[in-house]
Amino acid sequence: MNIRYTETPLMTKAQQLSREVRSKRREITQLRDELANLQDHLLVVEARAKNAAKPTVLAAQARARLGRGRGARVAEAGKAVPLPEWHKRALDESLEEYRKNPREGSSWEEARKRILGRK
Repeated sequence: MNIRYTETPLMTKAQQLSREVRSKRREITQLRDELANLQDHLLVVEARAKNAAKPTVLAAQARARLGRGRGARVAEAGKAVPLPEWHKRALDESLEEYRKNPREGSSWEEARKRILGRK
């Protein structure tokens, strides 16, 4: 009987230790996640500090600058231009041709050389 009494407290202690170890492992995992988040935040803060002296362009300013060219009416309207059905069909046909023969056609570099060579 004495053996049974000593085994039970030992098993209970082993179980308690096992629970504590699992709990500590969870805590460590949470701390690692928090540390990773803090490191990411630090990188963002450092990047902002590095770029603080550089001029920044707001989205509205960028739209205004881009709107001064050909797309001025679009920028003023502040809406996307609806795509005509015939454009959609042409794009769908081009995409279908590409999917059938992806290696056919020219790369951008080749096409650019051809276009610039026409001058």
